[in-house]
Amino acid sequence: MLIQCGYKCSVPRCDVTQSLEFHHINRKPTDNREDNIIVLCAVHHHQADVGKIPARACLLMKEFLPHLSGLSLAVWSELSLSREEFGSFLDLAREIPKESLRVISEQFFCHLVHAPNEGYYCRLGIEANDFLVSRKLLYQVDDKRGPPLWKISERGLAFCRFLYSSQYFLPFAAFEKEFPKDYIIRWNFEGLPWETG
Repeated sequence: MLIQCGYKCSVPRCDVTQSLEFHHINRKPTDNREDNIIVLCAVHHHQADVGKIPARACLLMKEFLPHLSGLSLAVWSELSLSREEFGSFLDLAREIPKESLRVISEQFFCHLVHAPNEGYYCRLGIEANDFLVSRKLLYQVDDKRGPPLWKISERGLAFCRFLYSSQYFLPFAAFEKEFPKDYIIRWNFEGLPWETG
C-alpha cells in the first residue's frame, strides 16, 4: 500500500511523507482487508476518524489514486481559454495565498470524484474564502440546515483545471511574478521558443 500511494499521504496535494498511518475506511480496526485500508498522514487520519473526510471519499481516493495524473491531463482537455482568461488565471496563480489554494484544490477534487458542488462549511479561516470570493472562484449559499455553505463556481472549476494542467505544460518560471506575463502568453499561444534569460 505504501508503494501504491508513493510513500506519502493519499489525500491529493498532501505531500506529507512522515508519520504515515493506516486508516480503516469502515472504521473497524479488525477489518484488515487491503481494500479497507488507506495510507494517510496523522492529520488526515484524525480527520477521517472524526468524519471530516467521509468513508466514501476515502474509498474514492483509494480507487482514483493510481489515476490522478491521468485525471489531471483529462481535465485539461475540457478547458479552452482565450488570451485574456489565460492571463487572468496566470495572475491568480501567481498571487493566490497558500490557504486559499488548499481550499480551492480540495473543493475541485471533491467536485471531480465524489460530491459535485456539495459545498463546505468554512473552518479554515475566513481570509482564505475572502480571497476566493473576491475573485469569483467561490460563492456562498444559505443552507437551511446550518451555517452558510461555500461552493466552487464555474470560474473556480476553470481556474483549477488551469492550475492542475499547467503543471504539465508551463515551465515553473511562469509562476514567478518577476517573469514577464506577456512573454508566457505569447509562448503559450504562438509557440515561441522558451527562453529564461
